[in-house]
Amino acid sequence: MFRGAECHSRGGFKFWLPHKDHVSRRRHSFRRLRAQADLPALIRFWRVRKTSLALSLVATGGVIFFGVLEGIVAAIVLSVVLFFQRSWWPHGELLGRFDDGWHSLSSRTTDAEQRPGVIVFRWEAPLFFANSGMFRQQLRHHVRAQQPRWIVLQCEAIMDIDVTAAEMLERLDLELNEDGIHLAFVELRDRLHDLLSQYGLLGTLDRDHFYGTIDEALAEIAREDAENARKAAEAIDEAAPARDEPV
Repeated sequence: MFRGAECHSRGGFKFWLPHKDHVSRRRHSFRRLRAQADLPALIRFWRVRKTSLALSLVATGGVIFFGVLEGIVAAIVLSVVLFFQRSWWPHGELLGRFDDGWHSLSSRTTDAEQRPGVIVFRWEAPLFFANSGMFRQQLRHHVRAQQPRWIVLQCEAIMDIDVTAAEMLERLDLELNEDGIHLAFVELRDRLHDLLSQYGLLGTLDRDHFYGTIDEALAEIAREDAENARKAAEAIDEAAPARDEPV
């Protein structure tokens, strides 16, 4: 009736117990796995990435208690669940410039160079319907906290932008522009740039605010801010004589 089990009868009742040979094979498999266990690797998994340790233990436990195929399937299912978890609840990080390049401010808190009025934000997942709201919420939080004039989006990890996320970007850009804040995009893939054009977003997003590197974006932002300051000063100078003329 059950694989690897044998029938026993006592007091008029029948019950099934694992076959002795089957139990012996399981014990042998367990001892073999324990002898071959790479404890240093498991310790490294625990220190570096605990999800890798969980996958390893699930696969091992599945093989011991259920069989090789069942253990592999359990590990695959857990891997898929973890993948979706990282995509649906990804990390967004503020970046700062250090001596060896741009890194997350959460990992290094000292000696970071930041441009006044500019925040550099990295999104570490595709932008799609499940996480677009979280993306907008995190950016709003940083805007309230720092009151920037520019938001530079580092897009290297963004592999896709779906229709829902595109609509979110359009509304967000209009909302930020009303507060005098501009969006700039850095390291956006050519395919996604073409996709934004197909969505019709380049009518809202400034097509001149797409850059190859963060440093290039900051240099252009500095030039544009200087140009705007010069124009504002000229406008004030032109208005001053008009105010001084007698009535």
